[in-house]
Amino acid sequence: MKAVIFSGGMYKDPALEPNFCRQFIDGVGLIVAADRGGSALLSIGVPKDIPTILIGDMDSIDEADLESLKNSGGGGGGLELIQEPTDK
Repeated sequence: MKAVIFSGGMYKDPALEPNFCRQFIDGVGLIVAADRGGSALLSIGVPKDIPTILIGDMDSIDEADLESLKNSGGGGGGLELIQEPTDK
């Protein structure tokens, strides 16, 4: 199985438009958004039901994005949320 992980960062670069990201998403069995990576996916227009796992302490993801992803049903099979403690 192939997997891809999206982390937080700058996704506003024209080279990182949704079509660019789609080449990594299409045909992948596991799509993980790491914390703010969930917001990054939404900010470039990737559908909110794409990530199958959202992992992190959720201290840097936008609260509205977090709620949107929680309610999305991720990947058609339900989003698996793995929330770690914020204390390091």
